[in-house]
Amino acid sequence: MLTSLTKDFIDAIKLDAGVDLSNYALSSLERRITHVFFKFNLKSIAHMRLKIQAKELSVIDVLNEITVNTTEFFRDPAVWNDLKSLFTNYLSHQNEIKIWHAGCSSGEEVYSMAILLTEMDLISRCKIIASDINEVVLNTAQRGVYHKRFLNDLYNNYEAAFNEVDLSSYYTLQNYNFILKPELSQNIQFKKMNLIGLEPFNKFDLILCRNVLIYFNKDLQNNCLKLFRETLFGNGFLMIGNSESIDFLDDMYAFNNINYHSNIFRKKPQ
Repeated sequence: MLTSLTKDFIDAIKLDAGVDLSNYALSSLERRITHVFFKFNLKSIAHMRLKIQAKELSVIDVLNEITVNTTEFFRDPAVWNDLKSLFTNYLSHQNEIKIWHAGCSSGEEVYSMAILLTEMDLISRCKIIASDINEVVLNTAQRGVYHKRFLNDLYNNYEAAFNEVDLSSYYTLQNYNFILKPELSQNIQFKKMNLIGLEPFNKFDLILCRNVLIYFNKDLQNNCLKLFRETLFGNGFLMIGNSESIDFLDDMYAFNNINYHSNIFRKKPQ
């Protein structure tokens, strides 16, 4: 049951940012609201709105703290090995491969995909859309500039997945950062999108939405799964996070789970 604070917060964000948080998982949302109040030293919703009106605080700053952005290069290496097999067995014969990263966060997953597809000599045939609701992390993804400490993730995870470690051709070093080569993003289109209320806008062979559904309640999960079903080509593929499930959703029977370890589903022909 919504507390008055949570309800007032949802109403304020909807009014000020046009974002409806009412279908986010309640326990997760309340934890993030507590985090927002602590980080910005807020006393009440009215105090938050006064600070926004006085330009002491941006509603985007608040929204960025609500949306959870946890990612890394080649996160869960075994998953990437399974993705490589998916391309080899099902998609590599196609003249065009269309991919959507829904909830791409700061871009590590998208660039991991671009590196994998480059190594497989498939990138020239791919069109990739990477979307997120969070403008700050989406800007990071578009820039392709990351702190050097994340190079360890890139090398260690890639080696764990594929036993190959020479990735130096994909980036340049500059001070404390590494900058991914522009060639990696040539086939990537970054877009700000809100999965809530989004209508089908294209058709894809593969949709990746990892560790996003877990933050939504069942109604919103159902809406997203319906969106993915309608947005996939016949026999297209959906990958969700390892800790997520579609087993209790309305459209679960529209998919076959073809890889239980990596949560890869295939749309059933209609």
